[in-house]
Amino acid sequence: MPLTLDSVSRTMLHDLAVSVLLAANTDAGTSVFAPRDWPEDPSMFPALAVQTPTERKEALTRGPREFTTMITLAVMVRVTSDSAGDTDVALERLCFQVEDAILSSVDIMLMVQQIARVETSMVVEAGGEGPIGEAAIIFDCEVFQVYVTADVPLTDIALTFTDQSTGNTLAVVDAAPFQDPLSAAAGPSLTAAGGGLIFADPQT
Repeated sequence: MPLTLDSVSRTMLHDLAVSVLLAANTDAGTSVFAPRDWPEDPSMFPALAVQTPTERKEALTRGPREFTTMITLAVMVRVTSDSAGDTDVALERLCFQVEDAILSSVDIMLMVQQIARVETSMVVEAGGEGPIGEAAIIFDCEVFQVYVTADVPLTDIALTFTDQSTGNTLAVVDAAPFQDPLSAAAGPSLTAAGGGLIFADPQT
């Protein structure tokens, strides 16, 4: 039977983080990207890139498919300025804005059980048109996940009636398409009469 995730997913957390950062009015403004679309041109900095690259599940029980899951939410930061000192200041400022936006978001706090860890790494390097500052801010987000069996609608049913004493097949009832069995007109019926079986199909 197919399974479906009936709880928080990486995609849900990613999309919410993007919305939060766009609404936070950071120095990056609307320059919030997926990593594959991240601009390389310094004229487009400051910019942010959001991804959820890793996920680790730990089972809660041996039975139901329930997990405590750690989703890594990563926000990449790029800035530039006229000098290395100014670039470092701009990088620190934008990193703080990102942390503040994520950690103070009520919507994110309601989605996760906790943000277990935040790790930030920063570097400023000389670029062709000036120094470029880059940072990676990692949020380890703990969520509860449960997988449930997807509902598969019952559309057809076939019944075979066999004489227990002889093993002979008395009747085969193909009740397709399946209808509400509580309905009087649900489908074919089979009743006993005079030692035999009477097959009745209300559709005919």
